[in-house]
Amino acid sequence: PRWLAWGIVMAALAVIFAVDRATALAPVQHLYYLPIILAGFRFSYSGGASAAAAAILLYHVANPRVMTFPYGETDLVQIALFMAVGFTSAKLANDSRRLHRLAITDDLTGLHNLRSFEAHLRTLIRGAVLHALPIALLVLDLDRLKSLNDTHGHLAGAEAVRTVGRLIAEGMPVGTV
Repeated sequence: PRWLAWGIVMAALAVIFAVDRATALAPVQHLYYLPIILAGFRFSYSGGASAAAAAILLYHVANPRVMTFPYGETDLVQIALFMAVGFTSAKLANDSRRLHRLAITDDLTGLHNLRSFEAHLRTLIRGAVLHALPIALLVLDLDRLKSLNDTHGHLAGAEAVRTVGRLIAEGMPVGTV
């Protein structure tokens, strides 16, 4: 759950802050990256930016010399890196989620593809065998789909498949593949 992930991020920041405050060592300060990365992956840009901002604040409080102006070059680099890591981890996580969606759906219809169906079917079969439950499988053939494609084009055919898929999905129980 979200609250647990935020709790882990905050607890990690608190532990790193305590150790940073006690030691003021650069290797400890680099540990701030871990909760920033976790927040970026789990909560996207807002999470990465929030964790980076919290890390910057804690870094300043733990190292009062940083609060004196002007900032040293290493301090500016550290602050910039905290923000960059937050945004970069969020970008990587978003790209990963997007690529996963693309890998399991058909480009034209947006419906799950064969790869996704086979993965879900394996999981369903394992669960059915484990709990001795039956499985039902529905196989359809859309009549005259080829003639629809030939007459009106592949986009019309894809829309027909998408509409049939949506109508079937609306009538199925939750969790149906």
